[in-house]
Amino acid sequence: MTVITKPTFAVDGWTANTVDANGVDWFCNGMEGWFGPVGVRSFDIDRPASNGSYSSPSLRTPRVIALSGLCTAPSSDEIYAAMDVFNSLLSDGQLHELVVEEPTRSFRTLVKLGSNPQLGELNARQFDWQLVLVAPDPRKYSAVEHAAPIGLGVPPSGGVLWNGSAGSTGVEWNGPSNNSGVVWQADTGVPGIVTVTNNGTADAPLSFAFETASGSVVLPGVRNVQTNQKLTYNGTITPGQDLVISSSTEGGSVTLDGVNMGPALSSAQWFSIPKQSSVDLEFTSAGYEPSATMTVRWRDTYI
Repeated sequence: MTVITKPTFAVDGWTANTVDANGVDWFCNGMEGWFGPVGVRSFDIDRPASNGSYSSPSLRTPRVIALSGLCTAPSSDEIYAAMDVFNSLLSDGQLHELVVEEPTRSFRTLVKLGSNPQLGELNARQFDWQLVLVAPDPRKYSAVEHAAPIGLGVPPSGGVLWNGSAGSTGVEWNGPSNNSGVVWQADTGVPGIVTVTNNGTADAPLSFAFETASGSVVLPGVRNVQTNQKLTYNGTITPGQDLVISSSTEGGSVTLDGVNMGPALSSAQWFSIPKQSSVDLEFTSAGYEPSATMTVRWRDTYI
């Protein structure tokens, strides 16, 4: 495959603005709905005995992407094969990943057919085409997924060394002469906190994968340090198990070894990374297990 120009649009094994392996040119000159904003829908209710309305959050509509262009093939046989390829795109009616390579960045989103593909034959080796796609989630996600692993926090050991008289209280200095202060008898510990950053223009959903190599982890979860919102699994994971808590779907999801666990959270205070912001996340549990890890995954998210 050879790129004609960027942006390219790749979905279901087909890519616009490229020359494919059969020498067929798929030139795209219409890209309506990809670069522009999406619509807004509101659920405001009129005040029955007053001016105006009761305000509710404004939500985004699905993103509708209309691609159109010209297909040119090296022979009449290739043009009919290209027609078959185009007419079969997303024919299963399911969501497919759309990857868009812009000149300086790459995005992905999930799309399905928004209407029947349109094809108009021009001559023995060319036809016009139009493909309308609908992204139920209108956000655009960076093609690169970020991942940040973190272990459970370890509190500092020791404390302030007491060297006073029996039965007394307070701190007594017993260091070398001419010095002052308190000698802290401790190591630094491990905070168990990781900072994640979203460089995009929309809130970024998060996914948390928990696992342990040796001992069990009771009530694994995560806390947003800034807001104190918590997600806590109401159970125990053992070595070899993979627990995933994700806010990327409506209402969030919880799976254990790929099996839907339904309402398995004792605390379900869902949160995301605000646009162009960072948050600190703490790996939490009911006890300490040195082999336990939590891996945070997210993508820069745009609207």
